Amino acid sequence: MNLPPIPQDPPLQRIIQNDLATILKQQDLNSLMSYRVTGGTVAERQLGAKWIEPVIGPRRTDEILVSPGAQSALAAIVSTHTQPGDIIVTDRIAYPGIRTIAAQFGLMLVGVDSDAEGMMPDQLDRVCSEHHPRLLYCIPTIHNPTTATMSLQRRKDILAVAQHHHLTIAEDDPYSLLMENPLPALAALDHGRVSYIATLAKTLSPGLRTAYVALPNPDMTRRVTAAIRALALTNAGLLSALAARWMQTGQAQAILHGIQKELRLRQSVARRILGDGHCQNPDGPHVWLKLPDWWGSADFVAYARRRGLALVPSTVFTISGEPPQRARIALGSAPDVASLEESLHGVLSVLQHKRSPGFTDIV
Repeated sequence: MNLPPIPQDPPLQRIIQNDLATILKQQDLNSLMSYRVTGGTVAERQLGAKWIEPVIGPRRTDEILVSPGAQSALAAIVSTHTQPGDIIVTDRIAYPGIRTIAAQFGLMLVGVDSDAEGMMPDQLDRVCSEHHPRLLYCIPTIHNPTTATMSLQRRKDILAVAQHHHLTIAEDDPYSLLMENPLPALAALDHGRVSYIATLAKTLSPGLRTAYVALPNPDMTRRVTAAIRALALTNAGLLSALAARWMQTGQAQAILHGIQKELRLRQSVARRILGDGHCQNPDGPHVWLKLPDWWGSADFVAYARRRGLALVPSTVFTISGEPPQRARIALGSAPDVASLEESLHGVLSVLQHKRSPGFTDIV
């Protein structure tokens, strides 16, 4: 799993223990352990709006929702904009969560080719002309798994194609706040076309089960709220209270800075051990590992698993066409840098190993 590393500074375990104790002293237990308002309270939405403001700009509270994780928010947005049989266009190599949602709702995915900056506008235009999709799903910043980040001009070009084809966009943005100077989100450049999702799972902790959603207008907020209620009902009260306290006290920023520092260190370690030629972003949590000619992705991952190494093959991410000779490494899953170094040396050893022609997958 693509997890943020648990920072050593600030000490996360002690922070959680102290803050939960304070919350239990200051807030009513019945309220914390009961069902919550779907979409979050006004105060929680205001905190969410402030958290994502550096990337999308100021938003009204009635355009913001708090969701129990990004996946439920994405499912709610997709279900609001589509009907069974509709087409969603996305990157040809894409986050697998959109595949599970499409399968669940009876939707078809069509992939678009990418370059070093991500989805190519001319290819998106071609796919839209041929297939007439209802929705575009994308990760413009530190794409999962390719790490590609759209330039400002690329973002404008993608939006121009979407406008031409009257295409609605679901923007998944788990990683922008890991960057020191993130580019404006698509939602900041085209307020009325883009539904935006920013999870805390990659910037603070997946254990919070919290994502912030920015919608184009209050009507869409009401529709997506109803979809979240149908899919996941509500957030967990205790976790929502912890996330809110971190936002109010500034602790969230301190934890984010600790994670940023740790990820930059881990990316430098990965580059030192694995060398250049792989897709990396110095602020990101993963590496898109390039494999030598003698390794197919599935074979490589299966062989690495025998050595105690858990990677993700490119087949998991491939929407259409041949899977590339790549595998994803999640740098945050190692408990510390020493463990990461040991694991990466193991990956390097597997990379250099030339398998015998008779090797078969064992999964």
